[in-house]
Amino acid sequence: MEVGEVRIAEDEDFNKVRQMCTCHDGWTKEYCKNNITVWSKDNDVSDFKVIKLKAHLDKISATMLYDTLHDSKYRKLWDRNMIEGYEICCLNPNNDISYYSISTPSPLKNRDFVLLRSWLDIGREIFIINHSVNHASVPTKKNFVRGLSFITGYYIVPDGKPEEKGCTLNYVTQSDPKGKLPTWVVNKLSKFVAPKIVKRLTKAALAYPKWKAEHEPHFKPWHNPEQMSYLPKLNLSDIGSINDTLKASGVDESNVAESDAEKVSQNGDEESD
Repeated sequence: MEVGEVRIAEDEDFNKVRQMCTCHDGWTKEYCKNNITVWSKDNDVSDFKVIKLKAHLDKISATMLYDTLHDSKYRKLWDRNMIEGYEICCLNPNNDISYYSISTPSPLKNRDFVLLRSWLDIGREIFIINHSVNHASVPTKKNFVRGLSFITGYYIVPDGKPEEKGCTLNYVTQSDPKGKLPTWVVNKLSKFVAPKIVKRLTKAALAYPKWKAEHEPHFKPWHNPEQMSYLPKLNLSDIGSINDTLKASGVDESNVAESDAEKVSQNGDEESD
Protein backbone atom coordinates (compact mmCIF):
# COMPACT_ATOMS: atom_id res chain seq x y z
CA MET A 1 0.00 0.00 0.00
CA GLU A 2 1.52 3.30 -1.08
CA VAL A 3 1.60 6.46 1.03
CA GLY A 4 -1.51 8.50 0.27
CA GLU A 5 -3.42 5.47 -1.03
CA VAL A 6 -6.86 4.88 0.49
CA ARG A 7 -8.18 1.33 0.23
CA ILE A 8 -8.90 -1.73 2.35
CA ALA A 9 -5.72 -3.58 3.30
CA GLU A 10 -5.08 -6.92 1.61
CA ASP A 11 -3.03 -9.97 2.53
CA GLU A 12 0.00 -8.64 0.66
CA ASP A 13 0.05 -5.54 2.88
CA PHE A 14 0.20 -7.62 6.07
CA ASN A 15 2.69 -10.00 4.48
CA LYS A 16 4.98 -7.07 3.73
CA VAL A 17 5.06 -6.08 7.40
CA ARG A 18 5.74 -9.67 8.45
CA GLN A 19 8.62 -9.88 5.99
CA MET A 20 10.10 -6.57 7.17
CA CYS A 21 9.94 -7.76 10.78
CA THR A 22 11.40 -11.22 10.29
CA CYS A 23 14.03 -10.77 7.56
CA HIS A 24 17.21 -9.14 8.89
CA ASP A 25 19.28 -9.04 5.69
CA GLY A 26 20.72 -5.56 5.21
CA TRP A 27 19.75 -4.39 8.70
CA THR A 28 22.17 -3.07 11.32
CA LYS A 29 21.69 -4.11 14.94
CA GLU A 30 21.63 -0.96 17.09
CA TYR A 31 20.56 -2.25 20.49
CA CYS A 32 20.20 -5.62 22.23
CA LYS A 33 19.34 -5.79 25.91
CA ASN A 34 16.66 -7.21 28.21
CA ASN A 35 14.91 -9.22 25.47
CA ILE A 36 14.66 -6.13 23.25
CA THR A 37 16.53 -5.89 19.95
CA VAL A 38 16.50 -2.85 17.68
CA TRP A 39 17.69 -2.70 14.06
CA SER A 40 17.97 0.13 11.52
CA LYS A 41 18.23 0.27 7.74
CA ASP A 42 18.77 2.99 5.15
CA ASN A 43 16.05 3.61 2.57
CA ASP A 44 15.60 5.57 -0.65
CA VAL A 45 12.55 7.68 0.27
CA SER A 46 13.74 9.48 3.41
CA ASP A 47 16.90 10.56 5.21
CA PHE A 48 15.50 8.82 8.28
CA LYS A 49 16.34 5.16 8.69
CA VAL A 50 13.75 2.41 8.88
CA ILE A 51 13.60 1.26 12.51
CA LYS A 52 12.37 -2.09 13.77
CA LEU A 53 12.41 -3.90 17.07
CA LYS A 54 11.61 -7.29 18.51
CA ALA A 55 10.74 -7.89 22.14
CA HIS A 56 9.53 -10.93 24.02
CA LEU A 57 6.91 -10.12 26.66
CA ASP A 58 6.56 -13.14 28.92
CA LYS A 59 3.73 -11.85 31.13
CA ILE A 60 1.49 -10.36 28.45
CA SER A 61 -0.82 -12.27 26.14
CA ALA A 62 -1.10 -11.28 22.49
CA THR A 63 -4.72 -10.26 23.08
CA MET A 64 -3.80 -7.99 26.00
CA LEU A 65 -1.20 -6.25 23.88
CA TYR A 66 -3.54 -5.97 20.89
CA ASP A 67 -6.26 -4.40 23.04
CA THR A 68 -3.83 -1.98 24.66
CA LEU A 69 -2.59 -0.74 21.29
CA HIS A 70 -6.11 -0.36 19.91
CA ASP A 71 -7.93 1.37 22.74
CA SER A 72 -7.66 5.09 21.94
CA LYS A 73 -9.13 6.17 25.29
CA TYR A 74 -6.58 4.13 27.19
CA ARG A 75 -3.73 5.34 25.01
CA LYS A 76 -4.18 8.83 26.45
CA LEU A 77 -3.08 7.42 29.81
CA TRP A 78 0.10 5.58 28.80
CA ASP A 79 1.35 7.33 25.65
CA ARG A 80 3.08 10.31 27.23
CA ASN A 81 4.11 11.74 23.86
CA MET A 82 0.56 11.91 22.50
CA ILE A 83 -1.07 15.32 22.43
CA GLU A 84 -4.25 14.27 20.69
CA GLY A 85 -5.53 11.14 18.99
CA TYR A 86 -8.91 10.21 17.54
CA GLU A 87 -10.60 8.25 14.76
CA ILE A 88 -12.03 10.24 11.85
CA CYS A 89 -13.95 7.70 9.78
CA CYS A 90 -13.91 4.04 8.76
CA LEU A 91 -13.65 2.18 5.48
CA ASN A 92 -14.93 -1.08 6.97
CA PRO A 93 -14.72 -2.86 10.36
CA ASN A 94 -10.96 -3.44 9.96
CA ASN A 95 -9.79 -0.15 8.40
CA ASP A 96 -10.12 3.41 9.64
CA ILE A 97 -8.54 6.84 9.25
CA SER A 98 -7.27 8.59 12.36
CA TYR A 99 -5.39 11.65 13.57
CA TYR A 100 -2.41 11.51 15.92
CA SER A 101 -0.23 14.35 17.22
CA ILE A 102 2.88 14.02 19.37
CA SER A 103 5.00 16.32 21.47
CA THR A 104 8.73 16.65 20.90
CA PRO A 105 11.35 18.23 23.15
CA SER A 106 11.24 22.01 22.86
CA PRO A 107 12.47 23.92 20.88
CA LEU A 108 11.66 21.28 18.22
CA LYS A 109 8.24 21.61 16.60
CA ASN A 110 5.54 19.09 17.50
CA ARG A 111 4.51 16.61 14.79
CA ASP A 112 1.17 15.25 13.66
CA PHE A 113 0.01 12.47 11.34
CA VAL A 114 -3.12 11.46 9.46
CA LEU A 115 -3.12 7.69 9.14
CA LEU A 116 -5.03 4.93 7.43
CA ARG A 117 -4.90 2.11 9.95
CA SER A 118 -5.68 -1.55 9.21
CA TRP A 119 -5.75 -4.56 11.49
CA LEU A 120 -6.03 -8.33 11.29
CA ASP A 121 -6.31 -10.97 14.02
CA ILE A 122 -6.05 -14.57 12.84
CA GLY A 123 -5.18 -16.05 16.24
CA ARG A 124 -1.65 -17.24 15.53
CA GLU A 125 -0.72 -13.78 14.21
CA ILE A 126 -2.01 -10.27 14.88
CA PHE A 127 -1.29 -7.17 12.80
CA ILE A 128 -1.89 -3.44 13.14
CA ILE A 129 -0.47 -1.42 10.26
CA ASN A 130 -0.74 2.17 9.06
CA HIS A 131 0.45 4.65 6.47
CA SER A 132 -0.14 8.36 5.88
CA VAL A 133 -3.08 9.71 3.91
CA ASN A 134 -4.76 13.08 3.51
CA HIS A 135 -8.21 13.97 4.89
CA ALA A 136 -10.04 17.27 4.51
CA SER A 137 -11.09 17.39 8.17
CA VAL A 138 -7.49 17.72 9.37
CA PRO A 139 -5.53 20.21 7.27
CA THR A 140 -2.01 21.11 8.33
CA LYS A 141 -1.80 23.16 11.50
CA LYS A 142 0.27 26.29 12.09
CA ASN A 143 2.22 25.03 15.11
CA PHE A 144 2.78 21.46 13.87
CA VAL A 145 4.90 19.81 11.21
CA ARG A 146 2.91 17.18 9.30
CA GLY A 147 4.89 13.95 9.35
CA LEU A 148 4.67 10.92 7.09
CA SER A 149 4.37 7.22 7.80
CA PHE A 150 5.34 5.30 4.70
CA ILE A 151 4.59 2.09 6.54
CA THR A 152 4.37 1.32 10.24
CA GLY A 153 3.32 -1.98 11.70
CA TYR A 154 2.88 -4.05 14.82
CA TYR A 155 3.23 -7.79 14.26
CA ILE A 156 2.32 -9.79 17.37
CA VAL A 157 2.87 -13.53 17.72
CA PRO A 158 1.46 -15.38 20.76
CA ASP A 159 3.63 -17.95 22.52
CA GLY A 160 0.76 -20.44 22.48
CA LYS A 161 -2.98 -19.97 22.36
CA PRO A 162 -4.09 -16.29 22.18
CA GLU A 163 -5.39 -16.33 25.76
CA GLU A 164 -2.12 -17.63 27.18
CA LYS A 165 0.43 -15.29 28.71
CA GLY A 166 3.48 -14.48 26.65
CA CYS A 167 3.95 -13.07 23.17
CA THR A 168 6.54 -11.60 20.84
CA LEU A 169 6.11 -8.00 19.74
CA ASN A 170 7.60 -6.97 16.42
CA TYR A 171 7.42 -3.31 15.42
CA VAL A 172 8.67 -1.61 12.28
CA THR A 173 8.38 1.95 11.08
CA GLN A 174 9.49 3.68 7.92
CA SER A 175 8.52 7.25 8.64
CA ASP A 176 9.66 10.78 8.07
CA PRO A 177 8.90 13.46 10.67
CA LYS A 178 9.67 16.03 7.94
CA GLY A 179 11.57 19.19 8.58
CA LYS A 180 15.34 19.27 8.84
CA LEU A 181 16.18 17.59 12.11
CA PRO A 182 19.57 17.23 13.84
CA THR A 183 21.48 13.94 13.73
CA TRP A 184 21.09 13.31 17.46
CA VAL A 185 17.32 12.91 17.01
CA VAL A 186 17.86 10.02 14.59
CA ASN A 187 20.32 8.34 16.94
CA LYS A 188 17.97 8.59 19.92
CA LEU A 189 15.10 7.01 17.99
CA SER A 190 16.90 3.72 17.56
CA LYS A 191 19.11 3.50 20.63
CA PHE A 192 16.98 5.04 23.37
CA VAL A 193 13.40 5.92 22.42
CA ALA A 194 12.35 2.59 20.89
CA PRO A 195 13.40 0.45 23.90
CA LYS A 196 11.79 2.92 26.30
CA ILE A 197 8.49 2.70 24.42
CA VAL A 198 8.50 -1.10 24.82
CA LYS A 199 8.98 -0.79 28.56
CA ARG A 200 6.16 1.72 28.81
CA LEU A 201 3.88 -0.40 26.63
CA THR A 202 4.59 -3.43 28.81
CA LYS A 203 3.46 -1.58 31.93
CA ALA A 204 0.37 -0.32 30.11
CA ALA A 205 -0.63 -3.79 28.89
CA LEU A 206 -0.31 -5.31 32.36
CA ALA A 207 -2.60 -2.60 33.77
CA TYR A 208 -5.11 -2.66 30.92
CA PRO A 209 -7.46 -5.47 32.05
CA LYS A 210 -8.18 -3.76 35.37
CA TRP A 211 -8.66 -0.36 33.70
CA LYS A 212 -10.91 -1.77 30.98
CA ALA A 213 -13.11 -3.55 33.53
CA GLU A 214 -14.07 -0.09 34.80
CA HIS A 215 -14.34 1.67 31.41
CA GLU A 216 -16.86 0.28 28.94
CA PRO A 217 -15.59 -3.30 29.31
CA HIS A 218 -17.68 -4.64 26.44
CA PHE A 219 -16.75 -1.89 23.96
CA LYS A 220 -13.98 -3.29 21.77
CA PRO A 221 -14.84 -2.48 18.15
CA TRP A 222 -11.57 -4.02 16.96
CA HIS A 223 -13.02 -7.35 18.13
CA ASN A 224 -16.73 -6.61 17.56
CA PRO A 225 -17.37 -5.25 14.03
CA GLU A 226 -20.94 -4.20 14.84
CA GLN A 227 -19.55 -1.63 17.30
CA MET A 228 -17.77 0.26 14.50
CA SER A 229 -21.05 2.06 13.79
CA TYR A 230 -19.89 4.90 16.08
CA LEU A 231 -17.65 6.12 13.25
CA PRO A 232 -18.92 7.76 10.05
CA LYS A 233 -18.18 6.00 6.78
CA LEU A 234 -15.41 7.26 4.55
CA ASN A 235 -16.44 9.92 2.05
CA LEU A 236 -13.94 9.69 -0.81
CA SER A 237 -14.46 13.38 -1.61
CA ASP A 238 -12.62 14.14 1.67
CA ILE A 239 -9.47 12.41 0.42
CA GLY A 240 -6.99 14.61 -1.41
CA SER A 241 -3.50 14.29 -2.80
CA ILE A 242 -0.68 13.87 -0.32
CA ASN A 243 1.87 15.33 -2.73
CA ASP A 244 2.19 18.60 -0.80
CA THR A 245 3.15 16.70 2.35
CA LEU A 246 5.60 14.55 0.42
CA LYS A 247 7.32 17.61 -0.99
CA ALA A 248 7.23 19.74 2.14
CA SER A 249 10.51 20.13 3.96
CA GLY A 250 9.07 21.99 6.93
CA VAL A 251 11.15 24.04 9.32
CA ASP A 252 14.91 23.79 9.60
CA GLU A 253 15.74 22.50 13.09
CA SER A 254 19.10 21.00 12.22
CA ASN A 255 20.95 23.45 14.45
CA VAL A 256 19.05 22.55 17.62
CA ALA A 257 21.56 21.09 20.06
CA GLU A 258 20.68 18.08 22.18
CA SER A 259 21.65 20.04 25.29
CA ASP A 260 19.08 22.73 24.42
CA ALA A 261 16.32 20.13 24.19
CA GLU A 262 17.44 18.47 27.39
CA LYS A 263 17.06 21.71 29.34
CA VAL A 264 13.30 21.31 28.99
CA SER A 265 13.47 17.72 30.19
CA GLN A 266 15.43 18.76 33.26
CA ASN A 267 12.67 21.24 34.07
CA GLY A 268 10.10 18.50 34.44
CA ASP A 269 9.30 16.99 31.03
CA GLU A 270 11.72 14.09 31.38
CA GLU A 271 10.03 10.71 31.62
CA SER A 272 10.83 8.55 34.59
CA ASP A 273 10.60 4.78 34.41
